[in-house]
Amino acid sequence: MGFSDYRRGRAGVDLEALTTLTADDILALSGGITVNEGAENVDFRVESQTNTHALFLDSSSSNVGMGTDDPDGNLHVMKASAGYVTASGDGNALVVEDDDVAGMTLLAPSNGIIFFGDAADNDIGRLIYQHSDDSMRFWTNNAERVRIDSDGKVGMGNTAPGSDLEISKVSGQPSLELSGWSATATSAHAGVIKFQKSGTATVNTFTAGDHTTAGEILGRVEAYGVNDADASTLSSYIEFANDAVSDADSSPGKIVFATSDADDAGTPTVRLTIDDDGLATFTGKVSAAGGLAVTKGSAGAGSTTGSGGAAAVTQNGQRSGTFVITVSSGDSIAAQAACFVTVTCDQVDVTDAIICSIPGQSAGVMMSAAVTVISDGTSFLVMCKNESASTTIAAGSTFGVNWAIL
Repeated sequence: MGFSDYRRGRAGVDLEALTTLTADDILALSGGITVNEGAENVDFRVESQTNTHALFLDSSSSNVGMGTDDPDGNLHVMKASAGYVTASGDGNALVVEDDDVAGMTLLAPSNGIIFFGDAADNDIGRLIYQHSDDSMRFWTNNAERVRIDSDGKVGMGNTAPGSDLEISKVSGQPSLELSGWSATATSAHAGVIKFQKSGTATVNTFTAGDHTTAGEILGRVEAYGVNDADASTLSSYIEFANDAVSDADSSPGKIVFATSDADDAGTPTVRLTIDDDGLATFTGKVSAAGGLAVTKGSAGAGSTTGSGGAAAVTQNGQRSGTFVITVSSGDSIAAQAACFVTVTCDQVDVTDAIICSIPGQSAGVMMSAAVTVISDGTSFLVMCKNESASTTIAAGSTFGVNWAIL
């Protein structure tokens, strides 16, 4: 069956003369083998015991199929048909197909890597699974950008994230942006940061009766610094909580603002609380050097304060503070108690009367009874002063007036 290949001067085997090889026959080739050197439109097929197209070369497309006689791409590995679907032309260099789950495995003791390259750099992008610490690493432009550690924590610019998601940047400003591009002026088209607290321990499950209860923390925004002991320390926070037990259609809310001073040791002090009734409670002084405007939204009462100083009004040789309270048409405003003045510099606390300027009336009227508002948006200029000759209100003192909208 042998003959001399006169074109190459080598011995060859005339495969056309081999009609059948039995199971015990052996075909030995000491050199290379060329199939269809004449470029005929003839497919090449290798059968296995159970697959008639274990290996198939489509002569018209030059595509290679394993398990298929109609390969969709350069190499198409088919375990079973996925149905009436073909591979995208932008992703058909390698096609893996199955009728249920199509998978591909990289086995290695150290790591598995997929490289992305171009003419300028053959590994400018990478996808790496590191077996030593069971982390997944994403590279772009020849640098690691994102890492998912073995606990599922995600680090962006950080190879050891301390939270579920940590974004780090050296000598720059790490940022998170939510961009809503829409001409519709509703909350449904705006960026949202959502805190969801459930009464159950099952994700995406809200079980009837397992509601959030009074005082339960729903979400929190925290800010940290570094102390002299080189440790991260909590500086301030904004906290959202249930102010009462949730009912059938609402969860009464409360917002808490807290900051640290030099003695807090990482435990910030609550400075402002806004409860589910809208009552704002301040702990400490409130500075309102430019005046404080309070707009009436519904009936209620409160305490308005400000600070004295160089800009404070001086009367009878004493310092005084002013506040503007704006109400709506038909409402009334009345004094609830005497004006209070908290004096700093180790001076005693004093109280005095409320003086207010009312449109249509002379200045300096004692606001001891309810005053009916003349028109919508009327403003009352409320002045709190100390007329006592024995006590001087120093710069930096806190002035206040107790008021009510009736």
